[in-house]
Amino acid sequence: MFDFAPSDAPPPHASAIDNVGVLLDHGGALAKSELDQCEREYKDLSSRSSICEHDLDDDSVDLSASQTLDTRDYILVIGGLGFIGSHTTLELLKEGYNIVVVDNMSNSYDSAFVNIQRLAKKHWASKGVACPRLRLHKIDYRSHMMRTILGRYTVQDAVLSSIRLSHITGVIHFAAYKSVEESTQKPLDYYQNNLAGLIDLLVVLGDFGIQNFVFSSSATVYGSMLSKGGKPVREEQLVHHEAEAVSHDADGQATTAVPGATGLTSPYGRTKYFSEAVLADVALADPTWRITALRYFNPVGCEPSGRLGEDPRQKPTNLFPVVSQVLKGDRPSLDIFGTDWDTRDGTAVRDYIHVVDLARGHLAALAAAGSRPAEHAFRAYNLGTGEGSTVAQVVSCMEKAASRSVPVRQTGRRTGDVGFCVAATERAERELGWKTRLTLDDCAADTWRCIRSPVEHTA
Repeated sequence: MFDFAPSDAPPPHASAIDNVGVLLDHGGALAKSELDQCEREYKDLSSRSSICEHDLDDDSVDLSASQTLDTRDYILVIGGLGFIGSHTTLELLKEGYNIVVVDNMSNSYDSAFVNIQRLAKKHWASKGVACPRLRLHKIDYRSHMMRTILGRYTVQDAVLSSIRLSHITGVIHFAAYKSVEESTQKPLDYYQNNLAGLIDLLVVLGDFGIQNFVFSSSATVYGSMLSKGGKPVREEQLVHHEAEAVSHDADGQATTAVPGATGLTSPYGRTKYFSEAVLADVALADPTWRITALRYFNPVGCEPSGRLGEDPRQKPTNLFPVVSQVLKGDRPSLDIFGTDWDTRDGTAVRDYIHVVDLARGHLAALAAAGSRPAEHAFRAYNLGTGEGSTVAQVVSCMEKAASRSVPVRQTGRRTGDVGFCVAATERAERELGWKTRLTLDDCAADTWRCIRSPVEHTA
């Protein structure tokens, strides 16, 4: 049904895209007059310099291309300049995909875009092959201008005038608020942005016939299941419909899960759970969608050169960036939230996955979506290493990488935290052909390299 191979001067191993999304002139789809309006609005958007467009094999900025519809095929990455989004955008470019990034820059910098370009150009220069295309639209994905942007990549079929073709062949959706602690203080902000925004986005994508969707989910959807028995959690333990409920465990024994969540510990986790439920409902109602939910565990590390890292505008709350601030002298010490968890050293256990491995998981999800049967129109996958490390172990690894000590301060548990969170990864390995390659020591070494190679921010 769908072919997600990279397009437009692909690397030698890549095949061309054969199919694009189909948009019909009924059921809420766009008529020609609406497409013309999209084109007029897009020209206005371009004139206000809201767009950065680059062919990575050319140092020039191609603003004239903003004035015409584009017939190349693209992957749309929403929130593509954030920590995970920027690394995924880079990996997609390195695989030969053309990319459209939508980011409102609320938690990222222009320097991320610049460094993605530099790293991609360096990669392709070493191969002597033309680079894919990269575009950035600085808008909120909830803006009405999303229709204008998507209209720019929609063309009329040369044979059947009633059909519109979208050259956006897949979407990866990262944009969301993500602090567990903040979500307990500002729940409505989280529901409005993470959940209501997703619903509006799905309506827009459906109107343009774009049905290939990868969703940035989270291990927090498992709630209290994470801490039960101290065992890695399996996707089958959290399902949204009876069609997903019957599965087989590692020993081949049939198991049945009851749809629903148990003990969700934060509004953030609930927004991710409800988002998955919405996506599962959409796919159940219309199996022509291919929706993949990737349940992240704990992404850490950075691109090996140190040019991309976790560098948010807001105050960081995750362990690795906080340790980084301590090592840089920006914080006096690291707060360890709880030393009385039921773990080997009393500190919380997490499944820390290198962000480059995580980014590769998104590429694997795109590649596998087209071959999934209709009964798996919605499919969830854990992305983790399958191994847990304590906070104390992370501190030790960072101290080893930096050859300096990290002052710590023991405090009480945070609201919404759990003591154990480790992924079972067999489904992703089996169905996506994906497995992590990098270790916790790699995460620490790359993080330290990023600290020593600070990126100069642009607005």
